[in-house]
Amino acid sequence: MKQLLSGNEAIARGMNVFPQLIERSLLEVDGLVPQYQIVIDRQQDSMDTLDIMVETAPDYNWSDNEHLENLRRHTAREIHQALGITAEIKLMELKTIERSIGKARRVIDKRELSGE
Repeated sequence: MKQLLSGNEAIARGMNVFPQLIERSLLEVDGLVPQYQIVIDRQQDSMDTLDIMVETAPDYNWSDNEHLENLRRHTAREIHQALGITAEIKLMELKTIERSIGKARRVIDKRELSGE
């Protein structure tokens, strides 16, 4: 079951994931803009995975792979400190994450939940 959650939280790995905390952490990182999407998934008989796709600033230099990796690692540390769980950070070029009119859909839950 794939669902889009528009609420203020989701649960991943038994922890509450609050998009507001993620956004606050992303705003602390130079080189990012507050346009992001959270994807929660679960591999068969495995733990939940948490991927955060976040856009880089308009002037970000995508040709500098070392700087790109440093930004990704720094962002992952900030998210880990805020949430207490590890997330895979996927940096995206500006305006590649779908925009929506009205309240943004920040969390996509792709987990197959038992009993559904």
